[in-house]
Amino acid sequence: MKLFLCCKVNMILRPSGKRSFVRYLWFLLTISCLLFILVIYKTERSGQFSFTRSKYMDLKINWQKRVPAAMEAVTKELLWREPPSNLSQCPTAKKASTNITTWEQFPKFNLHPAWIKSREFWDSTFEERYKKRRDNWKNLPLKVILMPHSHVDPGWLKTFDRYYEDSVKHILNNMIDKLDAYKDLTFIWTEISFFSKWWKDLHPRKRKLVKKLVSEARLEFTSGSWVMTDEATTHFYSMLDQIIEGHQWLKSNIGVTPKSSWSIDTFGHGPVAPYLMRSSGLNNTVTQRMHYTWKQWLAAKQADDFIWRQTWDSHGHSDILCHNFPFDIYSIKHSCGPHPNICVNYDFRKIRGEFTEYGMKAEPVDKMNIKEKAEILLEEYGRSASLFQHNVVLVPIGDDFRYDKAEEWDQQYINYKQLADYINKNRDVERPYSSNNISAFSLIFILSTGSAFIPYSVNSPLIFLKS
Repeated sequence: MKLFLCCKVNMILRPSGKRSFVRYLWFLLTISCLLFILVIYKTERSGQFSFTRSKYMDLKINWQKRVPAAMEAVTKELLWREPPSNLSQCPTAKKASTNITTWEQFPKFNLHPAWIKSREFWDSTFEERYKKRRDNWKNLPLKVILMPHSHVDPGWLKTFDRYYEDSVKHILNNMIDKLDAYKDLTFIWTEISFFSKWWKDLHPRKRKLVKKLVSEARLEFTSGSWVMTDEATTHFYSMLDQIIEGHQWLKSNIGVTPKSSWSIDTFGHGPVAPYLMRSSGLNNTVTQRMHYTWKQWLAAKQADDFIWRQTWDSHGHSDILCHNFPFDIYSIKHSCGPHPNICVNYDFRKIRGEFTEYGMKAEPVDKMNIKEKAEILLEEYGRSASLFQHNVVLVPIGDDFRYDKAEEWDQQYINYKQLADYINKNRDVERPYSSNNISAFSLIFILSTGSAFIPYSVNSPLIFLKS
């Protein structure tokens, strides 16, 4: 027997060929496992190592019992404890000093005025005010900021991956090529969930170009959140988590921290979002989705630029500058001014095989029509500016999943470039092309939202929230 074992070991220790070498490794692995089991058995018997399955299950069951109990105790202590008998011991927040308080104004609204079906509140009163403002353009030139953008929903009619493959990756690929080609063009991007997916497969040379565009302020990340968060039914933990996720990604990969928020397609606007934005380092925000009676009222007061203050913040530490788009939605048709039937003619996207309203109506700018087109567009920009206390109008140039075709970049840029150059050359108008600095507004009003800007449309269910 001893001779056999010695011969067997001798055969294994002298491998010849690949097959014998594998047998040699298998033998060593078997001996190691046997030794390990022997050590475990000895230490278990001596009591030095006693973390057996039964002990593990005991710890698991104990943890499951103790953690919920601790959480329940903390919850009761923080949320449901009885107030002290002497209420003077409770710290109280002083009421914020504001010009407008939404929960006081909202009940006074007629939510179904005569113009609500068309969503166009512009009337003779607004027109007369505009004409008076226009007469003063020579002393206070109009400044127009064009904002090329593409709103990309991570979740809407398609899945996240389907949207990315069908549209988003093409938008971003075109973006980097066209910003490199047109040196005076800028663009903004908001949804970091899509951008991070695109970044993973991006060539190092193009990553370097992205960082260069960001350093030149020609590509700006607005909000910087993982998604453009809902503000109506989302818990603030979720809102905060997606802000952290997006900001950390931008800091780690691009080396930037956003300064401006872009919230143009949320289901209403609640007071939690601007508070979280300001706490995250953002200085200003742009909003869009509020009820049309709010839009009409703010426009009449020239109060679409305001400081958004929390009701409990008497010192204004949480203040954030807010610019609200005064018209229906963020598409080109509803952005250049109060008349969609005019603005639709300035959406220059024409893609073969697409049949759209703007594709049929909008005509490219040429020498024959440039004077008429420039004058009409300037009138609409002036009407928009008359809704504010200053001489600046911010005009978004884009829509849902726009700029996915390279042709659209050329069409929008070339046509608006011609109009801008013509207006600047022939009118006393200051109009830098496509600046994306959205933090230079002057304003008068301070607004606090004890309630929220909800509902956001005519057909939405009526919700009134009061803190």
